[in-house]
Amino acid sequence: MVPRNARNRIFFMHDGAPPHFGRQVRAFLQRIFGTRWIGRNPVPHLWPARSPDLNPLDFYFWGALKAIVYGSSRALRTAQDLRDRIEEAVATLARNRAVLRRVRDNLVERLQARIDNYLLL
Repeated sequence: MVPRNARNRIFFMHDGAPPHFGRQVRAFLQRIFGTRWIGRNPVPHLWPARSPDLNPLDFYFWGALKAIVYGSSRALRTAQDLRDRIEEAVATLARNRAVLRRVRDNLVERLQARIDNYLLL
């Protein structure tokens, strides 16, 4: 939950996937974030399709998780095996504070580059 006093400084990145882009969802985002959300179509701000560069889940987490989950030599025989492996992988990723700091720093650099580029327009 985002504190009310922080909402005026936050832009919400919406993926714009059709199941997530219904009229009620857009109305909710508009009510909560005003014009501070990025999504499909130019309303209020266009988020280009397949542009993961500002989303750490896309530029880091999913690839790292997949590498750990499927990089093991242990066979996945059941759905529970997969669930356990995913939970272990998430715990491993969460413990690596140095990597998480680098991901955060990389995100800040990416955001600053976008801001700098926007200011040049």
